[in-house]
Order: sequence, then C-alpha cells, then structure tokens
Amino acid sequence: MVAADDRRRAAQLRRIFGDDTHPEPSIIIGASDDRGMMLGGAVVEPFVSDELISKEPDAARQFATTHRILAALFVLPEARGSGIGRELLSEAAYWALPHGGRYLDGFVDDRNNSADFYRRSGATVVGHNTGLPARRPTNSELSHYPGIDGTWFYVDAWRMHQGKINCSRCRDVFEFVDEDGGYLLCPNCGTPEAK
Repeated sequence: MVAADDRRRAAQLRRIFGDDTHPEPSIIIGASDDRGMMLGGAVVEPFVSDELISKEPDAARQFATTHRILAALFVLPEARGSGIGRELLSEAAYWALPHGGRYLDGFVDDRNNSADFYRRSGATVVGHNTGLPARRPTNSELSHYPGIDGTWFYVDAWRMHQGKINCSRCRDVFEFVDEDGGYLLCPNCGTPEAK
C-alpha cells in the first residue's frame, strides 16, 4: 500500500511541477537505540490534492511547496516519555524545509488523544474539529474533513529551526522575524526571503 501511495503522490507531483525540482513523495524518519532497535518513526509527505490540482494548479504548486503533512508518528510504548517523540517531530519539521517548505501539518484523531503531546512539543494546536488557519505564503485556510473528530496542528519549521536555515545568496544564517506572519531575514544581505 505504501509503494502505491508513493507512486500516486509522485504522479501528482509531476503534474504540478513537471520537470522542476519538487518535494519527495514521502520521507521516512526512524529513531533507534544504541543496538539499532527501532524505537519510533515518522512519515512526512507533501500536501497534494487532485481537486486542487484540477481547479487551481498554481495554488496546488504553492501548497505542495510550502506544506508537508505528518502522515504518521509513533513511539513504542517502552520508549515513551524519553523525548523520542519530540525529537521525531522536530526532525520531521526539519525535513519540511527542503524545496521551499515551511509548515508541517498534522491531524490527531480523538481516539488517539495526543493533541497535548504536539502542543508540548512546539506545535500550534487549533480548535477541535476546526481546519487549519490561513498562513503565509498561501494565505488559504485548510478545511476540516467532516465526519472525522479530532484536532489539527501545525509546526512552523522556520520558527522551530531558526538559526539552521541559510541564505541562498550569501549562505549566511537567516534570522526569523516574528511579525506579519513571520519571515526570514538575512543579516548580511538584508533582504527578506519568502516574505
């Protein structure tokens, strides 16, 4: 099933980007102990929607560029409480950065009951059964799926990983400016990136 999903997502990304550079269909991140035993993992995917591709291809390209979806995050019961989940979320947000990514979006089903974990780990958690708010640069809300009870959250990877993102012009480290939706500013070039 995973391979089929990846092929479908890869085809959607080709429809959006053609031969241009684009996000990977999915990234799998693992956490293991010193002996190599798996303790947890995460799956990150780009945001793609057939409906958006058909109706608004430019918006589909913008969403696929700036938004990543946390499709899965798990930690084995015996490893919970050790910080592995928080590290996996941080690493997943870091993987949102290549090719212009900024946001890691995710959903917690009510049956999972882990919205507080995401809040404590630095994510912005929105209201129950509420979609995601409009954020720069897409400035479009993402609707909640009817019939599924739970909570959406997002991580601003620029904010979480400030000090790790370099200017494409001079390679200096960007500063994150927390105003007007947040943007990156190069202290050397003085120009904002993706404002």
